[in-house]
Amino acid sequence: MATTAGAAAALTSIPSAHDRLTRSAAAFAGVGGLFYGVVLMPDILGQTILSPAWWTPCAVIAVFGSALAIVIAAARGSIRAIHCSISTFAIVYLVAIATWFVSYDGAATLSNEKGLWLSMFPGLAALAVSITWRPTAVFGYLALACVMCQLQGFNARIDHGNNPVFFEIAFGFTFSALFTAACMGVVRAGRILDETALSARTNAAQSAATEARGAERRRFDALIHDGAMATFLSASRADNTAELAAQATATLRQLDRLRSGASSADTFDAAGLVTHIRTSAAAIDDNAPIVVALQPNSSELQVPPEVARALGAGVIEAIRNIERHAGAASYEVRVDVDGSSARIDVVDDGVGFDPTAVPPHRLGLQVSIRGRFDELDNGWSRVESARGVGTRISMGWRRV
Repeated sequence: MATTAGAAAALTSIPSAHDRLTRSAAAFAGVGGLFYGVVLMPDILGQTILSPAWWTPCAVIAVFGSALAIVIAAARGSIRAIHCSISTFAIVYLVAIATWFVSYDGAATLSNEKGLWLSMFPGLAALAVSITWRPTAVFGYLALACVMCQLQGFNARIDHGNNPVFFEIAFGFTFSALFTAACMGVVRAGRILDETALSARTNAAQSAATEARGAERRRFDALIHDGAMATFLSASRADNTAELAAQATATLRQLDRLRSGASSADTFDAAGLVTHIRTSAAAIDDNAPIVVALQPNSSELQVPPEVARALGAGVIEAIRNIERHAGAASYEVRVDVDGSSARIDVVDDGVGFDPTAVPPHRLGLQVSIRGRFDELDNGWSRVESARGVGTRISMGWRRV
């Protein structure tokens, strides 16, 4: 069913929890890098004597500039841009350490209690890549970064013998791994949430489609009872008259037009559409109040079957929403049909709600109404409500 596929496709446009968490974690990592740049600036300036004059400004610009790029990508860029900026930051960080080994000549040293500024945040670099890389690559990167950082400090300190480098590497890795694993868990939770939500929304879309098909079958059954059986009964009790022939002809025409499983070429006229809406509403409430306004040119209306099914499913969900949430004293289904369009308003005087505050996991309005009509050619829908003043759910279609 076209509208079912469209509604399911529309669900994927809902903002991804994984993407939101990726942006938040990337922003945290990028801001953390800039924070380190500010806090470590006295150490950076004091350690310029350990390397050639060109190395410190180049390393500072490369490392903290790539951290700034992460912040910008998290705020305005695509998810791919975030991945690229994080990988760039991680690689630049290791390259900066590697070039220090090449440029350091041993002429100047640090006191034993000091550490080189680059060795202060290997965990931040690993936390950043945990957002996008696979776990094995993340922990491999963390191990390499910890080894390089501790060896850097080992070579730069005055008294090498008093620095148990293996234990420093082990401590740095273990300490940083805790935060890195936590970040990986958060991002993975977002991915699982997306998969679960997509499954739930798909099931809801399928349920809405099943209800629409059920309403169509009930409409056909009603036609069999009110049209075909009534014609047979009249034929058994009276002679063949012009009125009986007209009744039989009208019934056959309706059967051809409204038969279950009709091809996409079959359409609904105004009367058929109203019948379908009545049947759909009766599936939830046998006493659903329906007000029909047929404009003078409504006989010209021809509605595609997928539009009729979408309108029927929307009415079903709107009435169900009233029964579940509105606490309404009364409601009304208003059908307005002219020669080129059909509009349905389901209006109640219930407690109302704030449409902007409906959470993503509430699937009724999202799947059966908004998602369905967003994907329907020339279809539209609107939800108007406020607390204490009731709700109006409008949906419609216009031929263009």
